[in-house]
Amino acid sequence: MRALACATPEGAQTPHDTRDVSGGATQIAYKKRCRELGQKPHGATMPLRLARFLIEYGSEPGHTVADPFGGSQTTAHATEQLGRRWISTEVCLD
Repeated sequence: MRALACATPEGAQTPHDTRDVSGGATQIAYKKRCRELGQKPHGATMPLRLARFLIEYGSEPGHTVADPFGGSQTTAHATEQLGRRWISTEVCLD
């Protein structure tokens, strides 16, 4: 894997390597909670650490972050942790 290289705003930390954003523990917890609720997990979840990095990079506290592909709501969770508001949609064909 190659390291990520990009400029970051003050305070945001660039993951040193793409493996740093794997999100393994977050994915396991999400899938476990879905099983507990009897729900099918979303098939394309984003690692929480990656969502947090992108949100810090592209917005400031108090901003509203739009996620047109809400899925498992990882972006919504991360925006709340970082003091942003969010709006999200998801196509549900079930």
